[in-house]
Amino acid sequence: MLSFDQKNTQISVIGKKIAEESRKLLQECATKHSSTCPSGLITRLPTRVLDINSDRNSQGLSLHISAADERAQYAALSYCWGPPPQDCFTTRSTLDDPSKFDWEKLPATIKDAVNVTRDLGIPYLWVDSLCIAQDDEADKSEEIKNMGRIYKNAAVTIAAARTPSVHEGFLEDRPIPSTAFPIEVWGNSKLNFKFWIHQNTLEGPNEPLDRRGWTFQESLLSPRILYYGSKDLVWKCQLKTFQPVLPSHDLYSTGPLWGDIYRLPTAIFDLPSEAPLLIMEFWPRIQTNYSRRKLGLAEDRYRALGGIVEEIQRLTGDTYIAGVWKNNIVKTLAWFDTDTAMEDAAPQVTKPPTDRPSWSWLARLRPIRGVSVQDFDDTRRMELLSWSVKLADESAPFGHVEAAELELSGLVIQTTKIPADIIAQKSPIFKLMLDFKVPNSGETAPINHVREYYYYFLLGRNGVGTIALLLQSLEDGSFIRLGIASMTDITSTIWSMADAHRMKLKLV
Repeated sequence: MLSFDQKNTQISVIGKKIAEESRKLLQECATKHSSTCPSGLITRLPTRVLDINSDRNSQGLSLHISAADERAQYAALSYCWGPPPQDCFTTRSTLDDPSKFDWEKLPATIKDAVNVTRDLGIPYLWVDSLCIAQDDEADKSEEIKNMGRIYKNAAVTIAAARTPSVHEGFLEDRPIPSTAFPIEVWGNSKLNFKFWIHQNTLEGPNEPLDRRGWTFQESLLSPRILYYGSKDLVWKCQLKTFQPVLPSHDLYSTGPLWGDIYRLPTAIFDLPSEAPLLIMEFWPRIQTNYSRRKLGLAEDRYRALGGIVEEIQRLTGDTYIAGVWKNNIVKTLAWFDTDTAMEDAAPQVTKPPTDRPSWSWLARLRPIRGVSVQDFDDTRRMELLSWSVKLADESAPFGHVEAAELELSGLVIQTTKIPADIIAQKSPIFKLMLDFKVPNSGETAPINHVREYYYYFLLGRNGVGTIALLLQSLEDGSFIRLGIASMTDITSTIWSMADAHRMKLKLV
């Protein structure tokens, strides 16, 4: 005789069983996923790591200064700092005199990460606030350049996904979601097994950690992640995505939503691949996902993505130019602001933004999406002639960009030269998507952007139509980007007009 008894219990993410399963997943990945995941758990240590089994104090913690090319296993922590101030971080004075550091003041997130690392049997933990001197700009700049490699080389990354602040712990029991509940099956007064019932379509992860800019590359460059979400503890590697650590749980959707990207091509981890690494197969999703995230400092827009673009440039041989790619210049210039493209979006900006470079989606980080476009293979083809990038730190090629210019050659037509009956056509015949918001949706119509100083610059083709940038000429002869236009085959005839001519221009 069978009986069903629903148990209204909590979901635990700590304990002996969790630790055993986590270690099992880590070892299984390192030894059996050789075609998708890096096998080495012992790698070169970062400049500094936290020794979690130190004999120097009662907390068993100390800062370990790594020797040149010292190798060992270490875990890395991915977390949200939260609002300042954080009252426990490493400074130059604590590096000079470690006794000044009060380990008892460690915030809850870091304390929990120490406990997880100990359960995994890993001797070291890397935490940015403790392993970088936060009051030393030279040290910060040097270590930020290595952030991508730090997460890439970690044996595992501990993702404190559910906590919006470092002062909150992430190991508390989770309540069972209302969409799921466990059922225990009993037979002859003996528990035979437990299974879960939940709706078919569960939401993907959308935790505080997934909305922060810096944590984007931490997620993609980490070969293995223990993800402490608000629903459960899940495992992620290059083969398995959001697998529950305890097999009885399955509370996250494993399929990426539009714009989501859960892994990079395996070549990023120096694994052999028969297929060539094609940037445009994954770059649009990187743009969409990263552009939706938040950053506390404007200068982090470029450098928080630096670890990813450094790896892509290393493997493809393409050249990264402040948010676009030289060998994919047409495709990576073709993006639009999804906020301003919404007709019911409330107006916030009524004039073109002043952020430079105007053509880079990273200059003013806001939600964007790529436009499908192909190069022409005839005289209409757009060419990149030269470029220049002014960096805040010349030793950090993927760091903050202060200014950048592109010299382009392509077909250009002044908006005043386009017949009124064509430019007045309604969407989708001629659709203009501006890079800034205007008082009402009607103001985005192409007819409202007909001036002597407005030009359309042909990027490429899109099906039976074309894609062009809307540019504005400046007094010094250079141009800024104002938006992007999609034109059907009817309006594409403008590029055959006598007033459409090839021109060299400087886009700033």
